[in-house]
Amino acid sequence: MVFIFAGAGLSRSSPTALPVFDGLRDVLLRGLDLEQYVPVWGTDLTSEQRRIKGIQPEPFFAALESAGVDTQAWLVEALSPRANLTFRLIKSLSIYVL
Repeated sequence: MVFIFAGAGLSRSSPTALPVFDGLRDVLLRGLDLEQYVPVWGTDLTSEQRRIKGIQPEPFFAALESAGVDTQAWLVEALSPRANLTFRLIKSLSIYVL
């Protein structure tokens, strides 16, 4: 059995280049047409942006799932076309291990 512990830092390398959770959260919010919740660098935060800014990944994704958003399908769609080498290696390993 092989166990791969892969954290959010995997998304930092190109071409994914997502800056850990905040970047992933912002991409997802834009994809859901919730742009008003995405902080804009260099501007004061709105009340909507303040509400989202400090949220941790687990409650964020849990709230989306309970609202009926298929976050797993979105993550596959959002990351697959831009998968960096690390993602591709882990995917390759999982095919051989399973």
